[in-house]
This record gives sequence, C-alpha cells and structure tokens, in this order.
Amino acid sequence: MKRSLMAKSGKEVQVLWSRKEKRILFVFWGICLLIIAIAYFLFINRSIKYQNASAAYEGLQVPDSVVCMVSNQVKPIALNSIMVQNGVYWGCCDRCLNRLHYNIGNVQYAKDPYNGKTIKKCDAIIHISPFNKRTVLYFESNETYNEFLKIDKS
Repeated sequence: MKRSLMAKSGKEVQVLWSRKEKRILFVFWGICLLIIAIAYFLFINRSIKYQNASAAYEGLQVPDSVVCMVSNQVKPIALNSIMVQNGVYWGCCDRCLNRLHYNIGNVQYAKDPYNGKTIKKCDAIIHISPFNKRTVLYFESNETYNEFLKIDKS
C-alpha cells in the first residue's frame, strides 16, 4: 500500500515506507545480524575448544575421565562418572550416563582395533584415533596399541 507524502517542493510524492518505518526496519535487521554474529562466534569458539581438547592428547594415552564413553569423544567439559559392576564409566550428560548404566546399545564395550577382541571401556587403554582426530579408540593393552600403530603407518 503506497502512501502519499508532501515533498518540500509542494508536490505529492508516493512512498512505500515512512521514515519511522525505515528506522524500525533498520534497527530490526541490525539486531538480527548481531544475533547471527554472536551465534556464529559461540559455535566457532565451541568447535575450537573441542579440537584443542583432542589435540592435547594426540600420541598420548587419554585419561578415561575426559572421554565420554558413549560418543567416544574427548570433551573439554567436566564429565560425570558412574560405577557399573566394579567399573567406572564416564559420560558428558545424564542421557549418556543412563545409556552406560543400562548398557543400551552395548556402549560399555568396544572392539580393540588391532585384534578385534571385545573389551570393557572402563578397563581399556584409550588413544586418539589416527583416522578421526575427534574420536578415540579403545585398546586391550599398550602392546596392541603399539602393534596397531605399526600397521597404520605401513
């Protein structure tokens, strides 16, 4: 709906938006851009924290207290532990702890990538995966980890 305004010259001019409406739209779009910029910054910042958490343990044994044993990722946040059948498992949230407690999806166990044996995650030797730096692999012992590295490098 076009409106007519009187110009300084005395002529009637057709306009779509008044000055007040234009200011309101300008402020609205400015706020939208600000919200998008903040959300993007928070996403990038979180991503960097997760990358740095994994990079800190590259080539070293990862302590199980920093690994969510459901997602198999090193987390830069404090994790919670749960005792299940004399083993301590770690999870990043209540949902993960619940899955570990009831062994939903057999999450208490992992396969050693070298020999294929099924092992309990709470008893495993944990290392960053050479294939995907964001995840970990569980090994039966340091010997199987070292043998796995020999195969991976060849």
